Amino acid sequence: MRELRVVIADVGSLYTKAGVGGERLPRLVIPTVLGERRPDLLSPFVTIPDVAIGDQALSKRRFMRLHWPVERGHVRDWSAWAKFISLTLRRMRVSPEECVVVIPFPPLTPDAERLKAAEILIEQVGVAGIFFPLSPLLTLYASRKDTALVIESGDGITTVTPIVDGVPILEAAQRLNLAGRDVTEALLRMLQQRGLMLGAESLDLVRRIKEEHCYVALEPEKERDKALKVPRLVASEATLPDGTKVTLTYERFEAPEVLFTPGKFAVVERGIHEAAYLAVSKCDESYWPLLLSNVILSGGNVQLRNLALRLKAELVKMFPDYADKVSVTLAEQPMFADFLGASILSRIESFMKWVLTRDKWRTEGPEAVLKMM
Repeated sequence: MRELRVVIADVGSLYTKAGVGGERLPRLVIPTVLGERRPDLLSPFVTIPDVAIGDQALSKRRFMRLHWPVERGHVRDWSAWAKFISLTLRRMRVSPEECVVVIPFPPLTPDAERLKAAEILIEQVGVAGIFFPLSPLLTLYASRKDTALVIESGDGITTVTPIVDGVPILEAAQRLNLAGRDVTEALLRMLQQRGLMLGAESLDLVRRIKEEHCYVALEPEKERDKALKVPRLVASEATLPDGTKVTLTYERFEAPEVLFTPGKFAVVERGIHEAAYLAVSKCDESYWPLLLSNVILSGGNVQLRNLALRLKAELVKMFPDYADKVSVTLAEQPMFADFLGASILSRIESFMKWVLTRDKWRTEGPEAVLKMM
């Protein structure tokens, strides 16, 4: 086989991290959004492309119809997804027919979704080959371990996957529609209740406020008591685009609480600590100490301050017999852990043996896709 470039595209619900195999960081980190020019809006004073992706699309949102192709970890708009991938390759100056595209998929992704992605990439985008690794295996690989409980939490979903000796125990894996977006939306509602004129279009602003000011309370009741009696001890000042100053107190820790008590926020899911408990409990008990002593967090949402400490405290409560074993750590570069794992993997000498080429796709068909992990 001729030498092909390896392009990694970690396409998330909110951001896409794309780059070249062998490099430690992605070359592109852009919003996973496609913009198509609105035919009814033309201006001689503004150059409006027919189609754009990422920040380029958002900067022209007045003149474009925006499509977010991925929602809660699932592709909801295949046409937009295909165009987004094609334009991502173009921005990286990579010809589809000269590259292998590596796209991580979260655990418990329906087979039909992976098959559709393979068909589009090979038949429509025209890439030379594809590889769909399981995302928690990449986080594990980037952490240079072979056994861990990998918890990935981005904007749309959180997954919990036990992995022992490099083999994921998928029957124990958990997937939640609960992640960073829910924290952002909880904070938005709290700010609206205070009388701030913020609508759904303000989510980007609220997300930035969350990232700068929010934290996870280690002991929520004590933190609430502190905020009630001495607000200045938990206060932080946020600045809105118009210069307005907003002092945040209880909102800073109450919004992230949705991750642990989603029912109080009308979110029908279990908390992330409960998902971790279930994932471990469904494994053979001989694996419990190995998994609990190697809990690895990755994804943008796990960077919330104190999240790892709170999760450790909850796991200690739920597994008292293993309290001295529990260890929760963040992956190196949590937001880019999947990318880094895929990048390292792509440099292994035998990597191309795992790639599904265009020829193999046409001779072996869908079965070849389902064998990829």
